[in-house]
Amino acid sequence: MSGINCSTTAVAVCPKTYQDPSDTQAVAARLSIAERCAECRKAKTNLLAAIELLAEVPLANDHEIRGQFGNPVDACLYVERVFWQRFVEDTGVKSMMSIKKREELDRQLYPEKSRRYHDESAALPPFEEAQVYAFFDAICGGAGDMIKEAIREVFEWLRPTGKHYKTNDEFMIGRKVILSYMAEHYTGVNYNRRAQVDALGNVLYMLDGKGVRKHPDTLSNAISTAWRTSDTYEDEYLIAKKFANQNAHITFKRPDLIAQINASSGDLWLQQEAKQKSRGFSH
Repeated sequence: MSGINCSTTAVAVCPKTYQDPSDTQAVAARLSIAERCAECRKAKTNLLAAIELLAEVPLANDHEIRGQFGNPVDACLYVERVFWQRFVEDTGVKSMMSIKKREELDRQLYPEKSRRYHDESAALPPFEEAQVYAFFDAICGGAGDMIKEAIREVFEWLRPTGKHYKTNDEFMIGRKVILSYMAEHYTGVNYNRRAQVDALGNVLYMLDGKGVRKHPDTLSNAISTAWRTSDTYEDEYLIAKKFANQNAHITFKRPDLIAQINASSGDLWLQQEAKQKSRGFSH
């Protein structure tokens, strides 16, 4: 895990830098957060003023607009959510997260896309300095655990539970794996596999000490672009070849990185399997 470098993007500031006023990165981070919070407060003030001025003015899509911004509280929450979305996307922290953690965060950031739209437990805290610092510190302080969880998720995906393909190894990731339902003829990577492909790209980047990949420079986008004109995608980490049956054959070019994934997650998986098989027996 020593090769992981989480400080390539805006996530570069670890928690302790907030305590060191002489650190230029810390000062930049504090100023950026303070400026964003000031902009958020100004945006809320301007929106509330606009709502008051337009209260009696007929508007196109009047019902929809007033339904979203007619209530001052809802209007302010909308502005704060937009600032949270922008802050999270700019820092690139989601690239370090497992798919599960990312989905949990997205339920808070984009409740309109979630069935939990009216679930108060998914609400975001106010976009104020104290809450943003706390969020940032929690992310940086828990980066190691988040990365381990992301690696474990990739390991489980690449280590198929079935024995349909001789190439795949049930106990570890080998030099080559075959993945089902990966390729779409016209769009490239299957939509339902994009999150897993991006997670693989992020893990390989982080293990190689390159930080995190941010949109639009994601592995799924790169593979999809190549697959629209060719059957094969290749970069410094892997070769991905698509087939008509929607399978993809992935050949890894960096055995050192795959060995790190196996070492990080393989031993833990074997321990859990041993416990499961020995359940009910005394030792």
